[in-house]
Amino acid sequence: MKKTFIALLSLLAIMPTFLGVNIYAEENRPNLPEIPETDQVIVTLEEDAVNKLAESETLATTGGEADQLVTIEVPENESIDAFIEDLEKQKDVKSVEPDFFVKLDYVADDPDLIDFQYHHKSIGTARAWDITLGSPEVIVAIIDDGIDLNHIDLKNQIVSHHNMVEGKTFTKGEHGTHVAGIIAGVVNNKAGGAGVAPKTKIMAIDVFDRDYALISDIVEGIYKAVDGGADVINMSLGSYAPSTALETAVQYAYNKGVVVVAAAGNDALSDSHYPSSYKNVISVASTTSEDKQSDFSNYGPTVDLAAPGTDIFSTLPNNAYGWMSGTSMASPVIAGVAALLKAKEPLLTNKEIANRLFLTAKDLGVAGKDVKYGYGRVNTFNALKNIDNTVPVVPTAGTITNSTTSIIGKTELNARVFAYAGKTKLGEAVAKNGKYTMKIAKQKTGTRISLYAIDAAKNKSVVKMLTVLDKTAPGVPSVNSVSNKSTTVTGKAESNAKVYAYTGKTKIGEATAKSGAFSIKIAKQKAGTTISVYAVDTAKNRGGTKNVKVADKIAPSAPSVNTITSKTTTVSGKGEKGAVITVYNGSNKLGLGTVSSTGSFSVKISVQKKGKLVSVYATDKAGNKSSSKTVVVK
Repeated sequence: MKKTFIALLSLLAIMPTFLGVNIYAEENRPNLPEIPETDQVIVTLEEDAVNKLAESETLATTGGEADQLVTIEVPENESIDAFIEDLEKQKDVKSVEPDFFVKLDYVADDPDLIDFQYHHKSIGTARAWDITLGSPEVIVAIIDDGIDLNHIDLKNQIVSHHNMVEGKTFTKGEHGTHVAGIIAGVVNNKAGGAGVAPKTKIMAIDVFDRDYALISDIVEGIYKAVDGGADVINMSLGSYAPSTALETAVQYAYNKGVVVVAAAGNDALSDSHYPSSYKNVISVASTTSEDKQSDFSNYGPTVDLAAPGTDIFSTLPNNAYGWMSGTSMASPVIAGVAALLKAKEPLLTNKEIANRLFLTAKDLGVAGKDVKYGYGRVNTFNALKNIDNTVPVVPTAGTITNSTTSIIGKTELNARVFAYAGKTKLGEAVAKNGKYTMKIAKQKTGTRISLYAIDAAKNKSVVKMLTVLDKTAPGVPSVNSVSNKSTTVTGKAESNAKVYAYTGKTKIGEATAKSGAFSIKIAKQKAGTTISVYAVDTAKNRGGTKNVKVADKIAPSAPSVNTITSKTTTVSGKGEKGAVITVYNGSNKLGLGTVSSTGSFSVKISVQKKGKLVSVYATDKAGNKSSSKTVVVK
């Protein structure tokens, strides 16, 4: 707790130096554990007294909402009871009480835990043990160089042991024994130290022949661990040579729900290191007692977490104990924390366990995930307490239309995003690196979609409601024929769309396609005029254009015909330009001609007798036939 120092004017006269007082002074309490004596009291001030405070190094406020509380050191040569009695007489004091020390609810009795195993303090193990010490139902497989099966801190922790090296018996390796003690060394047996998860069971798998292990033996060890029921696999080993077989085995373990943890390597390199660099493996870098990067620790983009790995005190063969350094020591710290999480929350998946560790780690180095510490140094208490009760930010999402097949947006790192239409789940996706892409089926216009995120701590964000928009343009309208007699343009278009008719840039009319049919009132248009018709739907999407040419449905006027005599061999007159002139006598066609560009025509005929009737009519280019003009031959 941060403190600022203040002075209460009415109390200055009674505060010289201080006195230590045993808080368990009563003689009838001899069996209580030793706790440091208090040398100060807590004073609750009257509200009016707060305004009388001035800077001093004698009093300290707790700050914030508790500014009425101050701590005061007990003067030398004065009992705590007398000091309290004096303070209570002050007009500015509301109450006084001893400022006792408080111990954790769980304190192990292993002699070297506090003195030598600094990593427990660094990662908050003792506080986490108040929540759980682990469970014998949780098994951690240690793929290493063997374990001392008879070590006092390990013998009751081992559920099985297996040798993967042909022609060699199971050995009690120093390295494996040390790793095992870090994970699951017994607590409260008055010997050595304790593991991170002291009630966890161990599956010991020996893959080393002295200083080296074959990939094939490691692979076999992974399958043995998975098929033997391991919940967590720790591999404090590795190389810079990738192996398909090893990667396949790792993914097999992950797909079976196993938490896979591996050391990042000890060469101060950023090179890929295997198996720690494989996908779905928690890659662990090493830190010191001061939360600094160990000088030997590998680093790089595949590092996920950091844990203490410098000078780690743990078990050694033949009931011995000692110190080792390396990411080999950091990795089992993480494996132990994963085991505690699995014990406390058995239904957590391996992915959820990893995310919990990532989200609750103490961020070191540059803000956020970095190459030295990954998401940070593991914090056991925070991981177990699940102090992440902050709901994820509401997921962002782009516009959703009736043609959308994926929702893209952002939310909390590794949160799972869900989309529903009513009670129907449309899809889900994980926000890797804070971004997600969710595939969905196309939805109808107007559909309401609920979008929300759930983080690794099961916190649910506020629901974001989205409406599916219509971004599909209406189809090209179908338009009935339009003539120079027409006063309406009719046809079909998308229901309720607005249909427009234009000639060039001039709008000649509009109408709504109720029930999919439309009728636009227009002025009569000249034959040959092009009318453009298009629809705009209720979402303002414009469809394609249908061009309709105005048909000529008006018959030409009857031609005018000059006088015809019994000697006439050419019928002449005037008519509609371009029209075809037909001359006939009764049912006999006498001749054909075309009206010239000047509007005149001349049709050759045979001589007709006086008194005969000669009829003439015009047919325009559209096939419209005029009425006939009948002339009597003179």
